[in-house]
Amino acid sequence: MPLAADQGWGWQVGLALALAGCLYGLASFLLVVVLKWLLIGRYKPHAAPMWTPFVWTSEAVTNLYESLAVPNFLDLLRGTPMLPWALALLGAKCGKQVWLNTTDLTEFDCVRLGDGAELNAWSGRKPISSRTAS
Repeated sequence: MPLAADQGWGWQVGLALALAGCLYGLASFLLVVVLKWLLIGRYKPHAAPMWTPFVWTSEAVTNLYESLAVPNFLDLLRGTPMLPWALALLGAKCGKQVWLNTTDLTEFDCVRLGDGAELNAWSGRKPISSRTAS
């Protein structure tokens, strides 16, 4: 903002803001990656009681993923070859030529997408028309 006050809203300010936004998004995602590996490690298929530290920690990492990494970084990668690579950093296994238009994954290490898999935006959720009113 001091740059904008001194020089007006020129291309330098726009470039600085764009760069800051990209770095914030990348840092948000990398924070979630680091926390996932430090706090959870590798997910293994198992059942755990609801009120255990593992479940709470897993939910905390999932909430950070969905509220910080997805809107600030991963949503921008939907439909690109970079999204499977980014999800691989969290432990997901994606084959060749995978097309993802969703970030609706949580227990990443338990996800295996074969070669040529395609997941659309609603693949992890019920469509609105089939949801029941509460």
